[in-house]
Amino acid sequence: MRSWRSYGGLFAVAAAALAACAGKKDAAPNYDGPWASLAERPCPPGNVVGYDNFGGPFMLTYCTGCHSSDLQGDLRRGAPPDVNFDTLGDIRKRAARIWTRAADGNATMPPAGSPKELERRRLGEWLACGAPGTHDGIITGTSGAGGAAGSATGAGGGVACKDTPSCSSCRDCAAASSCSAEVQACEMSASCSALAGCTQGCAGNDAKCQQNCATLHGGGQALYDKLAKCLLCGECKTICSAQASCQSP
Repeated sequence: MRSWRSYGGLFAVAAAALAACAGKKDAAPNYDGPWASLAERPCPPGNVVGYDNFGGPFMLTYCTGCHSSDLQGDLRRGAPPDVNFDTLGDIRKRAARIWTRAADGNATMPPAGSPKELERRRLGEWLACGAPGTHDGIITGTSGAGGAAGSATGAGGGVACKDTPSCSSCRDCAAASSCSAEVQACEMSASCSALAGCTQGCAGNDAKCQQNCATLHGGGQALYDKLAKCLLCGECKTICSAQASCQSP
């Protein structure tokens, strides 16, 4: 096995596969919807959607043009004066309402410039996971013509993944941008999803456990390796100190 597989616990994308690997017999959570409320909407395992790579840019692109404390009177275009999304705290406080109006299958907001279906889905994931993030203020600047989904790559006006402060933040950024195709391919493959879920149950350096997962779900190995290599051997190779792992055998 190539050494980058030691990071496999980071790539879990299927709750059902994880439950089966762990020997759980409870019914798998409903990750496909529809959901009646944010409280019913589960946070998907292996979530990579955060404030820096999605939540902040989404709010900047679609929400703070009206819902900002800097705007007064007619500039708010009918937005209630006390409903603002300037900070992560503001967003978390109104997460259930935001979900009801703008996330997943809910599309009554914004009134113009509607987000793409994938963006609404990612907003639902982010909110269901508790709107993870560390910044107190909203991201400033423009997110580019590509909308919120393009801002994590640097090409749309955000910070390049390789310039993020840590290996984990770089991987999260890459998973939502330059490696999004690899993430989706693994999600769409039952065997790759199962391999990712199984590997999450292994301790970080438990090579035997990882090998057992690879044996059980070998059909997903090629897609899984492609995802891992993209996340660790692309933009994040230096910050994740993965140069040796990324060299060809």
